[in-house]
Amino acid sequence: MSDTSDPAERPPERVLEAARAAYRLRRPDTLLATPLTDSAADALPGLRRGPETGPRLLAFRAAESELHLHVTARGDTCDLVGQFIPAGRFAVQLRHAGGVSSHSSDPGGAFVARFVPRGPVSLVCFPVDSADPGLTVPWTLL
Repeated sequence: MSDTSDPAERPPERVLEAARAAYRLRRPDTLLATPLTDSAADALPGLRRGPETGPRLLAFRAAESELHLHVTARGDTCDLVGQFIPAGRFAVQLRHAGGVSSHSSDPGGAFVARFVPRGPVSLVCFPVDSADPGLTVPWTLL
C-alpha cells in the first residue's frame, strides 16, 4: 500500500492489520484447492437442507489431488475426517481460530482431527512421499 499524506485517505489501522495478517497466511509454495462440493450449499432440487449440526461433506481439488472432508459439528467444536484421492501420506496443518494443529494421514490417505473450533478453517497439506507441491484448502466456515 502506498503511504498518503492525507490521513482521511489512509485506511483504518484495523483494516491494515487485517491485510497484514492475511498476507502472512498466504502459502505460495502450495496450489490453491478449488471447492468441488459442499453439502451445506448444494442441496438437491426439491430437498431441504439438513440441520446445521448434522454431517457436512466437502470436496476440494488441486491439480490431480482431491481432498474429501466429512464434518460433524458438536456444539462449539467439530470433528473432521479427511480422505486424499489418490491415497497417499500427507502432513496436514489445520489452521483455525485457536491456532494451528498438525495431523498426518495414514498410507491410505485418511486422517482425523477432533475438537476443531467452529468458525473459519483452512488446511495446508503436503505429500510426505513425493516432491509434488502441497495444496491449500481456502478458508471455509464450519
